[in-house]
Amino acid sequence: MQAGAHPHPVMRSGTQSERLCSLDDLSPADVQGLLAVAARIGAPGVVGPALEGRHVVVVSEAPASTSAAALAAAAAALGAAVVRLRPDALQLEDRQRLRETARLLGRLYQLIGCDGLRPSAMAGLCRWAGVPVLGDVAGPCHPARMLGDLLAMQEHAGRPAAHITLGLADAPRSAVGRAWGRVSALTGLQLVSVGPAAAGRARSRCDFVLGPGPHDPPGAPSTLQVREAEGDARADLGLLQASARHRLLQSLLSSL
Repeated sequence: MQAGAHPHPVMRSGTQSERLCSLDDLSPADVQGLLAVAARIGAPGVVGPALEGRHVVVVSEAPASTSAAALAAAAAALGAAVVRLRPDALQLEDRQRLRETARLLGRLYQLIGCDGLRPSAMAGLCRWAGVPVLGDVAGPCHPARMLGDLLAMQEHAGRPAAHITLGLADAPRSAVGRAWGRVSALTGLQLVSVGPAAAGRARSRCDFVLGPGPHDPPGAPSTLQVREAEGDARADLGLLQASARHRLLQSLLSSL
């Protein structure tokens, strides 16, 4: 581990930061604040090196983890010194060792990012580290990813969420469907189902669709698409989406 001990971390505690891991604990004001800052990132005086002088550790089993890479890149863009560690080097299996490791990480680093850890290990880090702990930021239901996609839709359409309609291929009662329902409640985003039974009539009412692409094989993961767009339009949205997710994550990190 690299030393970066900071006796009085300026960020919120790990327990407090858990609210940023779930849409259920965010208010409309929280969401609008994150979106507003993310939309302005890159302009003079907005965010800047908010984590300069801070030390961040990202714990991930897979070196190519999307979540770990996204968090490391966002923290580095804000000026943080980022260290990558594998969980098997931290002895997180035993409860006593987990407590000791969490406290040590909390003294060395001002933010802990995780991907692929067991729920008990994540809970222990949140409980004992005393610094913000974020997990699976690229997960389909994490606020950083969902609000990043919402930001991409707003910027692509040139209008706020309340004037955008998103078609969801996922069932409303699925985890993704429920999460987008929460986004809708927080922002006014309009949702319609474009599942197999409704696809024909519903797609014409959508600005964007979240689901498998028209040429994807069965079981392919959902992607955000401009309705009926092909070629350059889809590529442009993909680039904007990647940028928006990165900026939203920077906005989130700068708020900790």
